Amino acid sequence: VCRQKIDDMIERSEVKCRKDSLWQRMLIGGKSEEKDNLQKLEFEEFLELLGMSVQMSLDSIDAKLIPFLNMNFLWYSGLFKKLQAKYPDTHRCFTSSDGLVQYIVILNPNYLDMFSMLMTNAKDNRTFLGAVYRDSLYDQVDTEECPNLAVRSVNLHLEEFVNVCSFHLWSSML
Repeated sequence: VCRQKIDDMIERSEVKCRKDSLWQRMLIGGKSEEKDNLQKLEFEEFLELLGMSVQMSLDSIDAKLIPFLNMNFLWYSGLFKKLQAKYPDTHRCFTSSDGLVQYIVILNPNYLDMFSMLMTNAKDNRTFLGAVYRDSLYDQVDTEECPNLAVRSVNLHLEEFVNVCSFHLWSSML
């Protein structure tokens, strides 16, 4: 029994270390960090990181955001370009080798344990619009008596992300 617990603890530690390493490499973007010998994250590694993280689509964050999940594929392609222009220093792009699957990640500079994300998959005509967290924030509480800066930073970041989506929606109707 003790041996099994130790093995489980080692396995969880290995997964956590791998996730932390991938997350740090995602943060550095296109630059190589020579002092830490970190290289830019590759597409397959980014998918591995997503599998270890907590993803929440916009509708699970707020049901009023469902309309953003029902747009046509061209609208999301335009949003992808708008996000690149709006966040020149805090976005990261990951593209499959065939160019059909693209992710754009918008880092939260005030809380680097989360980012907003748009995924377009031209192969399957699928999209994802939402947030990704390094670890769950479900147990985090934010009240006036006990303010939680992480939760407030996440909320502000998502509000700004939704504002960009709203502006893109409005400008596409003109």
